[in-house]
Amino acid sequence: MFSAMAENIRKLAHEVPHKPVTVQVGHTAPVNTVAHALYPVSQHLKTTLLLELLRHTDTESILIFTRTKHRAKRLGQQLDNAVYKAASLQGNLSQNRR
Repeated sequence: MFSAMAENIRKLAHEVPHKPVTVQVGHTAPVNTVAHALYPVSQHLKTTLLLELLRHTDTESILIFTRTKHRAKRLGQQLDNAVYKAASLQGNLSQNRR
């Protein structure tokens, strides 16, 4: 039903459905194969920094989060133009496209 629930939603989720089932994953930390990085940088330098980081990365796949749908689409196009295989997933796409 939900990936995260407030207490009032949790109560509703147990009252409405017939014989509800709860599945909960206990791990709160990422697996050791996942790395996180944060680079505070001015807006106009973000794409340049990202492309430079990608040039020095030998990782097979990377998730990049953006603040807006427009930025996600534009960044996907910029990565494609820079010869990286990229897909932009954002809310304006149909469920099948995502």
